[in-house]
Amino acid sequence: FAYMAAAGVGIVIDRALDGTLNIVDLVPDGAAVQDGRIQRGDVLLGINGQLVVGQPIEAIKPFILGPIGTPIELFIQRGGTRFPIQLVRGGVSGGRVNQGGGG
Repeated sequence: FAYMAAAGVGIVIDRALDGTLNIVDLVPDGAAVQDGRIQRGDVLLGINGQLVVGQPIEAIKPFILGPIGTPIELFIQRGGTRFPIQLVRGGVSGGRVNQGGGG
């Protein structure tokens, strides 16, 4: 049978105590770095039309991970601006996630 590797977009997410999902780092050579529009400090609001604010990281991982080469849309907030970013999942591990703490 065929093995389908799961991939993400190369973002590291930290869930703050208030439920905000902050992008705290970018994985070198990941889709987000290659695209160039996502920045450290951006807030993840939605994935493929699904609101993710306040959700546990484990609950959103299935929305981020998918087959290499498949499209994904992230809805981002930077300061007072909100905007969608379309990416293609790459061959990186999908990034790391940290629960709790961060500010």
